[in-house]
Amino acid sequence: MTEADDQFYDSSNGSPDNAQDSFSGNKEPPSKSELKRRQNAIQDLIGELIALPKSQIDTLVAAGNSFDEIQVAASMAPSSARNRQIRYITKLISKDPELLERIKLLLEDTQQAKQFNANQLHQAEHWRETILAGDDQDIFEFFNQFGGSDQQKLRQLRREFLKLSRSENLSSKQLSSADKKRKEISRKVFKLVSENIRSSGDQEIE
Repeated sequence: MTEADDQFYDSSNGSPDNAQDSFSGNKEPPSKSELKRRQNAIQDLIGELIALPKSQIDTLVAAGNSFDEIQVAASMAPSSARNRQIRYITKLISKDPELLERIKLLLEDTQQAKQFNANQLHQAEHWRETILAGDDQDIFEFFNQFGGSDQQKLRQLRREFLKLSRSENLSSKQLSSADKKRKEISRKVFKLVSENIRSSGDQEIE
């Protein structure tokens, strides 16, 4: 989401179109440029929202015209017509602070999930390389951190990988075959460590 996201809406103040209602006493209402900035921030949110898979959009579980129009926009291909639809939705959402807040939370959760998956991928790549180049202690440390029951399988794969890495007195054909087998073992190790890391992460979330 944009940096302006956290600034354009305060649930205690209501929607951007009604922002003037929350100003009293010596406080001045927002300027036209400020209101425009808030509208642009909402428009950016809608653009992010309709780019999500339909299954995620449906989790908003919202009723009414605003949600119907969101679904319409999500089904449209990029075009000037979709841009007009987004601007129309922006006006509707500006008057629906509850739905706006739910949209913000959905996008925040989506971004956190993406970051979590990226971290898992980085961990899996790190541990694959560590296990294949290391010894039994590295495998023990991996399972001590993430759990699982495939220690013997990983030890076997690592031994096969190291055996295939010995290239003395091998013909070019044998080298090519060994390289192919090492890549296959590397994929198997990556799959195993990924499953354990993912399982460990799911338990932490619960």
